[in-house]
Amino acid sequence: MNDRYLFRGKRIDGGWVTGSWYGGSDECGSFLYIIPHTALPSQTDTIEFTMYLIDPTTIGQCTGFRDENGVLIFEGDVVTYGGGEQDYKFNSWVVVWNERYGGRYELENIQTKHTQTRPCISRMGHEERERLTIIGNIHDNPEATT
Repeated sequence: MNDRYLFRGKRIDGGWVTGSWYGGSDECGSFLYIIPHTALPSQTDTIEFTMYLIDPTTIGQCTGFRDENGVLIFEGDVVTYGGGEQDYKFNSWVVVWNERYGGRYELENIQTKHTQTRPCISRMGHEERERLTIIGNIHDNPEATT
């Protein structure tokens, strides 16, 4: 399966899970689940799988790209670009989805939050994307965005 169709979310009971999302609502309210891509046919030719209830504020789609360590980059990840001795706040970016221009993943500078100067991940060359390093995410590390 293409990585860009993966979603990641934080389980209600803690921990992260990736897979396909399923959501809806009932008399108790709305809900969101992630189903990991580990379903295997059983001996009865049915598919058995586990669904994890997700905090909907933590859901993020995979960009389809990997950082310099080969880790998949998701919406909401905090990344550094290029390394070096610069202050991490100036050199740290949040991966965001922007509907502009038909939709694309961009990097929002944590310090400036300028929308005009966001690098577009999709337009970066392979060598440029390999200079990105995930250092956390906005859900587990909110202090990294202030």
